[in-house]
Amino acid sequence: MTTTVDQEHTAVLIPKSTAESSQTKKSAEKEGNPALGIFFFIVSGFCFALNFIFAKVIYENKPMTTPLQVLAYRSIISTGLMMLKVNKDLKKVCYDTIEGKMWYPLWARTIQGMFTITINFSSIKYFTLTLVAVVNNFGPLFTVILAYFMLDERLNTFKMGQLLFAFGGATLMIVFTPLPETETPQEGDTQEGSLATIFKYVCLVLNPMLVAYGTIQMRKMRSLNEDVVSCYMNGVAIPLMIVLVYATGSDLSAWNDFGGLEWFCIVALSVSVIFSQTFRFKAVQNEEAAKLQPLNFLNPVYQLIGDLAIFSAAFNVWQLVGMAIVCLVFFVELVITWMCTEKKKPKVEDSYQRSVDTEVAINSEQKQ
Repeated sequence: MTTTVDQEHTAVLIPKSTAESSQTKKSAEKEGNPALGIFFFIVSGFCFALNFIFAKVIYENKPMTTPLQVLAYRSIISTGLMMLKVNKDLKKVCYDTIEGKMWYPLWARTIQGMFTITINFSSIKYFTLTLVAVVNNFGPLFTVILAYFMLDERLNTFKMGQLLFAFGGATLMIVFTPLPETETPQEGDTQEGSLATIFKYVCLVLNPMLVAYGTIQMRKMRSLNEDVVSCYMNGVAIPLMIVLVYATGSDLSAWNDFGGLEWFCIVALSVSVIFSQTFRFKAVQNEEAAKLQPLNFLNPVYQLIGDLAIFSAAFNVWQLVGMAIVCLVFFVELVITWMCTEKKKPKVEDSYQRSVDTEVAINSEQKQ
């Protein structure tokens, strides 16, 4: 009789412990690691800034090279590097592990990425790095709004304050950024000059909205492999960019005029874009998209430093004040993340100890 009662009691304890462990595991997978998410997001932003810098160097040294040609070369090299990285798991990463409901966000992110990179690489040919970066960083505001409606992700009052404070710093940088020099009209461009200029600015303004939409789609497919986004974006870009190059009356012969510096920049650009895409995806796998957005304003800081250090762009005190504000938000975020991580450690240790005590109790019941 006693044995029967003990077995029943043990049978009740074991499923309960297993269920709690399973629930904890699912909760952890859902939440991810916010500290890792912040780290990946910061590295992704830095690599994203490097994309612009390397491309700008090519444009400065080879003015006849078009953005579409650069994108075609970059896509070919990036795809080759991704195939080497994924290797024999290519089919598994790019097809087998993708569930039916994940295909829409994957293709939505891929198509959005095609528009975004075309706008970005075209914009930096005609505008300063800082102007492009700061306009793009209106994206965090759109991301927070879309995350609220599409992902049910909300920012608390402090996080919203961080976002607005960083946005204010970025606004200072854009307001006081010197306007780009007016391009000298070429023969035959007089009538279409105004329309082309308007189109460039419209594309630049629309870009943050596209970036925000792409971020939301990545968050939706966070269960996928970290390499899947980069594989699709770079692979699809190859035929698209080649078609666009020839459709605009150009060809792929620009590489014949490349020297060592240009080839270095193309390869470095291809590597940095892979890091940027992969780390950004890993960031939204580990942290809510809305909570990462204040850190997006680090991008214009990177771009300003690139403008000053490499391209000798003009700057003023107000730009430096804006940069200081953004860096302050970044520093506060790091401190808060560290404090939260330290605060969670005792809870993890207590949870582990309770788990050990439960197992000891179960073993004791079984022996009796």
